[in-house]
Amino acid sequence: MATLGELATPAFVVNRRAFRRNCERVRASASANGIRRLRPHIKTHKTWEGTLIQAGVGDRGSGAPASVAEVVGLVVSTLPELALVVDMACQHKRRPFSDVLLGVPICISKLAAIQTLRTKLARGTDCKGIIHLLVDHPAQVDFLERFVAEHSASERWSVFLKVDTGYKRAGTTCDDAGASLATKIDMKAIVHDDHANVIKLLNLLEAHLKSRNVAFDTATLDVSVGSTPSMLSHETLEIPNRVEVHAGNYVFYDRQQLYTGACDNEGSIAGLVLTRVIGHYSDSDRNAIMVDAGATALTKDGAPQGDVCSVLGRPELECYRMSQEVTMIRCRDGSTFPPDHPSFDAVGEDLGRQFDDYYVQLVDRETAGFYDGIGDLLLKLNCGVLSGVDSDASSDADGVQLGALTNACVEYAHAVLKANCPEHSSDIPSSAFDQEDKSVYRRFSSIHGANSVPRPKPYGDGILQCCEEMNLRPSQVIYVGDAPTDARAAVDAECRAAIGVLWGSNDEECLKKEEGFNTLCRNVGELQNALEKYL
Repeated sequence: MATLGELATPAFVVNRRAFRRNCERVRASASANGIRRLRPHIKTHKTWEGTLIQAGVGDRGSGAPASVAEVVGLVVSTLPELALVVDMACQHKRRPFSDVLLGVPICISKLAAIQTLRTKLARGTDCKGIIHLLVDHPAQVDFLERFVAEHSASERWSVFLKVDTGYKRAGTTCDDAGASLATKIDMKAIVHDDHANVIKLLNLLEAHLKSRNVAFDTATLDVSVGSTPSMLSHETLEIPNRVEVHAGNYVFYDRQQLYTGACDNEGSIAGLVLTRVIGHYSDSDRNAIMVDAGATALTKDGAPQGDVCSVLGRPELECYRMSQEVTMIRCRDGSTFPPDHPSFDAVGEDLGRQFDDYYVQLVDRETAGFYDGIGDLLLKLNCGVLSGVDSDASSDADGVQLGALTNACVEYAHAVLKANCPEHSSDIPSSAFDQEDKSVYRRFSSIHGANSVPRPKPYGDGILQCCEEMNLRPSQVIYVGDAPTDARAAVDAECRAAIGVLWGSNDEECLKKEEGFNTLCRNVGELQNALEKYL
């Protein structure tokens, strides 16, 4: 697994723990505010993993309150997002994945693709799935009817009516024109932007319909409303049972949501952009640094509190100028920018410690899980189950000695091993472990990180330090890694062999360029075979 320091920049980084916590809190907060039904919008993240978390699938009791709003369906904005959810519905065969709303007004060019997805959804869910469309103009109803007639489609299409309540974006007006459009469809649902005026809107629509001598009971409508700020900023509401909220930004939050109070602090912001300093200008005219993330990686849209972006944990810094590729940053009070600042070293060290502490706190099996099979392989190695062990390999009477080296801090290495190392394996009897030494983590003879060795990878210093603590010669060490720096460190330390694995942060094309790797492995089975070869 790559560390943040090994990522190419600019890079979009997701705090998975904050993402999950945000979703859990929203489901609980919605329920507390009288909202019993949620239809989360996936447009903010557009991912399979994020959709599972939004839907509450696989929650493991990580703090989510028992009383939470029900996730009844999902909202998407694009055809690729719709295709993603349809695939998920075919796999899970249940709501919320099988009930999806395309949350932008429909256009005729997309109907054929949607029809294909409707057919796939029906076959994959035993005809229990449904795709809802959004209309806000009579012409959309007309071309939808023509499409159905031309394709001899006998099944009914579900339609949500989009109503504008003052935002002046999409949506029909809530007047005679809107009521006229409502009468053109067998309306079962209605969408608008703010749930604060749900009851007022329903009453207004019903009055318009009655004035046209159209009997209609608005209590039968499914009403989909709201946004992240409106969902979280109102006290308990008396909302009809058929009202659902379709917020989506809450998964990541941002500076605007922080400013408006939708989230409490920067720790709730799960979407961040990692960037590097690529220039330092100490002249009096600039007194600034340059980073390699500009408008393309960030944005040029301003926020209510000013600026378009900010530096995490550094409110005294100002992002004052931006181009497409870079951003200029300076001190707000005009003071000398580091490294000329007298406290630069102390501040840098303190920030480094804060980052390491924060990084380590995020570690669990969700955020830093072993690749499937690695835990059992470690047990087999340490207990001497693998064949091929000879007297010149890094083994003892109990099997192969284990060591770990990372370019993250050493505390991170300990946290990952503690979170993942299993206590037993189906292939190894529990009697192989002492009662007080059940976890293979305790059997790592040496664990180091970038902050506990003279020089980090690609230098071999860390490997040599581990060898010294393990009473081994480098020629007895088989080093396994997933990055070019691993291959170079193994060569620098003159290891017996270096094995590259392809399920980490680098692909085969990248690792093939590294002559330091003796072999590359695509899965744990290949890794086990390679280890047996060199042991």
